[in-house]
Amino acid sequence: MAKFRPEDLPTGRESRESHIEFIRINWPVAAAFAWQQYRQQGRGCIVIDVAQAKDPPPGESHLFGETLGAYIPYKIVRVTGDADVKRMVKKYNPRLEVVFVFLREDGGISSYRLHILNQPSPPEAYEELKREL
Repeated sequence: MAKFRPEDLPTGRESRESHIEFIRINWPVAAAFAWQQYRQQGRGCIVIDVAQAKDPPPGESHLFGETLGAYIPYKIVRVTGDADVKRMVKKYNPRLEVVFVFLREDGGISSYRLHILNQPSPPEAYEELKREL
């Protein structure tokens, strides 16, 4: 599991812009984690359960909070996933892109297939962060 910072999650209404901002801020660790898992399990997506985010204890740094991201391989997505998520996972370029799925607090899902410009590719991010994963 990869850990993301809870203060980067959208507050209030979960907008597309807030999800993209969360991904942009967390891109290096998410891309590294996605590449690591792709190499081990094949195609897949990172699923982020917004409702399960844990805030840090009062007065503590954001480093003591966490938002977990789990990598779900295509063999599971294919059987249980949303049609858009299946399509994204089947067609994305793992050397350049990551597929993210946000499980929203309202019970819906938001999915994105992206690469953040001027950021490391998943293999580059992995090489930079592999000791920390």
